[in-house]
Amino acid sequence: SIQQKESQLIIKGVARWYGGENEHDGRIVHEGEFESIISIPKKEQFFIDQDDSECRVDFKLISQNRLLAVDNGNCGGMNVNFNDFYSKKNKEKKWKKEFW
Repeated sequence: SIQQKESQLIIKGVARWYGGENEHDGRIVHEGEFESIISIPKKEQFFIDQDDSECRVDFKLISQNRLLAVDNGNCGGMNVNFNDFYSKKNKEKKWKKEFW
């Protein structure tokens, strides 16, 4: 999720991938997450780095209400990523993931 609070963006990502059953303790689950608070960028492209990991997510503002996120593949387990488009309605300050 991406929320605007005054002159900052609060950016959080949580993703899970559910696989099949394993022989030890049930279903296979791979997870990833990141969180960052940044100043509202002045350019249409910006990124966040996680200080404690190798996770990096690049963002590009496609339009005033549409944002593209692309991670570097180090933000979670196998099959977990944050690559997607996010959108918001004009009066909302919260970005929501688009579902295709």
